[in-house]
Amino acid sequence: MSLTFPVVAIASDASDTQPVVELLSVWSGKSAAALVIVQSLQGQRPKPRDSVMADLGEFSVVQAHDGVELEAAHAYLAPPDSNLSFAGERICVTPRPRGGGPELPGDALMRSLAEVHSTNGVGVVLSGAGTDGAQGLRAIRERGGVTFVQYPGSARIPSMPINAIETGCVDFVLRPNEIAHRLVGLLARARDAEKAYGAAPRVGGARTAADNPGPP
Repeated sequence: MSLTFPVVAIASDASDTQPVVELLSVWSGKSAAALVIVQSLQGQRPKPRDSVMADLGEFSVVQAHDGVELEAAHAYLAPPDSNLSFAGERICVTPRPRGGGPELPGDALMRSLAEVHSTNGVGVVLSGAGTDGAQGLRAIRERGGVTFVQYPGSARIPSMPINAIETGCVDFVLRPNEIAHRLVGLLARARDAEKAYGAAPRVGGARTAADNPGPP
């Protein structure tokens, strides 16, 4: 069964929660989408889990557990050392593989989102070290979803945003609070289309070329 609301996959860095906080401070309570957040450990000083949850807790972010059903207006954070994926309307939690290369939880999440929810999927890459999320955004874009990247000039750790932009598969390059505002607008447009045509909102169909002003 297709979800009746969009799903937003966010790739961030465990050492820098500020961009997620900025995005959620605008987003909170303004959209019926579900947010799913994963964190890379490529940064040099990952925050303790309790500290991360304290940063995000005021926005009703909860830790995802295996089999939890996605709900609109809810935000889910991956447990430590875990990858997230989707099985229909549910989140799957699996141990993160060890060895054999860098950990790329954002790519894993976004590829699954593209496969399962296609044009109802949104990918967001925020400040972080390495390349996580770049190929995941490519998968979402190829399936008709929408892709956002934090403007590197606003990122404390710009590697993830820069690598994502270099794929050529990014719709919007904005600061975190601007990402949230643009998302709220896109989702409102998708809801308007639902009312007009009697179909479930598909956020990919609400994007137009005129939406993207390019980097600030």
